Amino acid sequence: MLFAAMPVVAGDYEYGLAAYQARDYQKAFRLLKPLAEQGHATAQSNPGMMYDKGDGVPQDAAKALFWLTRAAEQGDAAGQYDLGSLYEYGDGVSRRIPPRPSTGTLRPLGRALRMRVTPWCYICGRLESSP
Repeated sequence: MLFAAMPVVAGDYEYGLAAYQARDYQKAFRLLKPLAEQGHATAQSNPGMMYDKGDGVPQDAAKALFWLTRAAEQGDAAGQYDLGSLYEYGDGVSRRIPPRPSTGTLRPLGRALRMRVTPWCYICGRLESSP
């Protein structure tokens, strides 16, 4: 009976993702946010993008930045890419980034560059060439 009391993280994540894909955003958020709060890196990028787009929750750039940063800090490629996209488009953040992101919120982006996460390298190139 001890096993019944333990959360089924993988199953909950899959159900949350299926709800999101079915555009049942409120159900998806209800399933994914507790996983994000428990530190599930992949689940953390989902509420981040939901807050960014306003899918099932009020649009909130600060909350999007918070969740995407947490996912990116744990090495989640989707979180790194989506966080980079916030910077590319200036969604709630400055479009200007230092040439060597290594502190604070930008630390995971520097890690993504070192790991050669292709989408983020592309975004950095676009940012460097933008006015």
